[in-house]
Amino acid sequence: MFQPLILVVDDDPAMVRAIQRSLRSEPFRLHAEDGAGSVMRAIENESPAVALIDWHLHGNNAQELIESMALAFPRCVVIVFSGDNRPEERRRGINAGAWMWVNKLEAASLPSYVAQAMLEHERRASEYGMSLTEVQGRLVSARIARFGGNLSAAASSLGIHRNTAKRMLERWQEAG
Repeated sequence: MFQPLILVVDDDPAMVRAIQRSLRSEPFRLHAEDGAGSVMRAIENESPAVALIDWHLHGNNAQELIESMALAFPRCVVIVFSGDNRPEERRRGINAGAWMWVNKLEAASLPSYVAQAMLEHERRASEYGMSLTEVQGRLVSARIARFGGNLSAAASSLGIHRNTAKRMLERWQEAG
């Protein structure tokens, strides 16, 4: 039976364990990463249905991660999971592409929020007809243009190896 992938990105191991416990009985596969740098490599072959991302990751790069995920995985529903509820931070997260901002104190309600996000994922899946290859190719192509044709810089900005970015671009061009 197919189980959607739920991505958890949080640098606090205790919080990751709490999220895993709260979603243990749900019909999802969970994949956890402790920082933004390794996320794109970890999920390059499978789009997560939902991503739970801590806003205050080490290196303060959650906003960039959310923006990259919105480009790479337009069907993925991003939920920011944070103890910071300042309106300006919420606004930054939503503007970056987060669908919802959840206070970490509301962990007990997380299964309900994830269920809502799964419904949104299904709506997006019917709206976006792009394949994963097309989405990845478009993302790499846009980043190469952003970095003046520099594939290495584009790959680095996505947190993936240069050869991975090159393969993504080649697969997209071959599918053409």
